[in-house]
Amino acid sequence: MDTYLQRLQDAIASAIQGMTAEDLTRHPEGKWSTAEVLEHLYLTYTGTAKGFERCLQTGKPLVHPPTWKDRLFTAIVTDLVGNLRPLRPQGQEDHGGQDF
Repeated sequence: MDTYLQRLQDAIASAIQGMTAEDLTRHPEGKWSTAEVLEHLYLTYTGTAKGFERCLQTGKPLVHPPTWKDRLFTAIVTDLVGNLRPLRPQGQEDHGGQDF
C-alpha cells in the first residue's frame, strides 16, 4: 500500500479507536456524524483512485480542454443547482432542506 494511504489509514484508525457505534453515529442537529464523514471520505477516495486507475490504463488523462458544449452544459447545470437540495450521506435524514 502507498505510504501516504497507509499513514492516512493509521491516523483514522487511531482517531476512532475506542469509539462505540453510538459515538460514531452521534451528530448535532443538521451535521454529519463521524461515520457519515468517514463514509464520504471513503467514497471520494475510492472514486478518485478508480479515476487514476483509468488514466494509468489508457496512458492519458481523462480530461480535455472544455468545448463550447461543455461550457453551455456547465452554465445550465450551474443555473439549476440553486433549486437542488444538498446531498446527504446514506442514512442521513432530511431536516426540511436546512443548510448544513
